Amino acid sequence: MIGVNILWAGNLAQLALDRWGQPVKREDGTEVLELRPLWQRGTLAALSVGVGVTVTSIVFVARSRNVTRILLRHGPTRAESSVLIQAPGTTKNGGRVFSQDACTLSQARAEDEMAIHVRGLALPFWPYLLRFKNSEIPGVDLTASAWERRRAFMSEWDGKQYTIRRVSGVVRQR
Repeated sequence: MIGVNILWAGNLAQLALDRWGQPVKREDGTEVLELRPLWQRGTLAALSVGVGVTVTSIVFVARSRNVTRILLRHGPTRAESSVLIQAPGTTKNGGRVFSQDACTLSQARAEDEMAIHVRGLALPFWPYLLRFKNSEIPGVDLTASAWERRRAFMSEWDGKQYTIRRVSGVVRQR
C-alpha cells in the first residue's frame, strides 16, 4: 500500500509539473494546450506529495499500534508491575514498557480484539490493539474461540507472566 501511495503521489506531482495545461485559442482559430503558470503546477505537486506523506504516516502509526507481543512482569503491587508491548516496528528485544497501573483494557471494534489504553501517550485516542485470533494463551485449547482466549487473557492480566505472539500464533510462558 505504501508503494502504491509513493507511485501515486510521485506520478501526480510529475504530471502536474510537466503536463498540466489549459487550452488557449490561437489567432488562426486552433486550440493549443499551454502549460499553466509554475506557481499553480508547483502547488498541485506539493499538495500531492503532502497527501502522500500524510497517508504514509497514518499507515505507519496504525501499524505501530498493533500488538505483536505483550509481556507482563508482576511486582508486589499493580503500580510496581510493568507491561512490555512490542509492535511490528520493534526489534525482538525492544518495545515500550509501561506501568501496569497506567494501562487499562477495553473492548475494541471486534469481539476478538481489545484496546490497551495507556495514560501519558502522545496519541491517547489511538490505543494499542490486541487481537486474539491466531494467538495462543497458556491453558487455553488451540481450538478455543476468540472469546475464550480473551477471557483467559483477562484472567491472566493480574496473574502470571505470559507472552502473546500474534505473528507466529504462539504464546510462550516464561
